[in-house]
Amino acid sequence: MSKFFLSTNGAGPITLNLGKTLRLRRQAAKLSQRGLAQRCGLSRMEIHYLETGSRRPKVDTVEILCAGLGIGVLELMAEAERHGRTGCL
Repeated sequence: MSKFFLSTNGAGPITLNLGKTLRLRRQAAKLSQRGLAQRCGLSRMEIHYLETGSRRPKVDTVEILCAGLGIGVLELMAEAERHGRTGCL
């Protein structure tokens, strides 16, 4: 698994759009932060930090979250990019 970050300097646009998209996907799956965290082997606080853009996700963490949500990484990234382009979530 990769140790690279998706952004390099704090909560930039990629991190914020990705976090908001993760939250929407989690809610659509009818999962709480705790439920997704348990499914993925992460802490609830890590889910919170990622959703709010407070932390930069590692690529391997995004892969784990996508597996827990039953979606592909490329699908998630494309959706986050669309949200960033349109400003709509």
